[in-house]
Amino acid sequence: MRRVNWILVVGLLVGSAVVAHGQEAPKYDELKKMYDDALLKMKNSQDAKAALATEKDALAKQVDELKKQLEGVTRERDELQRQATAFAERTYNLRSYQAAWQEFLKRYPALQARWRLFLDAELLKSGNEPPALIEPEWPFRIEG
Repeated sequence: MRRVNWILVVGLLVGSAVVAHGQEAPKYDELKKMYDDALLKMKNSQDAKAALATEKDALAKQVDELKKQLEGVTRERDELQRQATAFAERTYNLRSYQAAWQEFLKRYPALQARWRLFLDAELLKSGNEPPALIEPEWPFRIEG
C-alpha cells in the first residue's frame, strides 16, 4: 500500500512538473509543499475509506439484526394467520350449527317453548351451583 502511495506522489509531482515544463523548474520549497499536500490528501482519503469501512460493518450488523426481527415477525404473522383461519372455521361451524338449530326449533313450536323455558331457568344464570349429576353415595346407598 505504501508503494502505491509513493508511486502516486511521484506521479503527481512529475505531472505537475510536466505542466510547468515551459516555466522555470519549481523550487525545493514548492516541491516539498506539493508533496506534503499530496500526502495529506492521501491520508485523508485513507481515513475516509477506513471510516466508510467501519460504517459499512455497523450497517451490516444492523441489517442482520433487522433480518432476524423480520424472520420473527414473519413467523408470528404466519402463526396468527393459522390461528385466524382455525378460528374462522370453528366460528363458521358454530354459526351454521346455530342457524340449523334455530330452523329446527321453528319447525317444532312446542320444543321451542320448552327450550326457552330451559334457557330461562335459574340453572343457567350466573352465580348458581351446577346440579350434582352424579350421586356421591350411589353404589352404597341404602334405600328403605
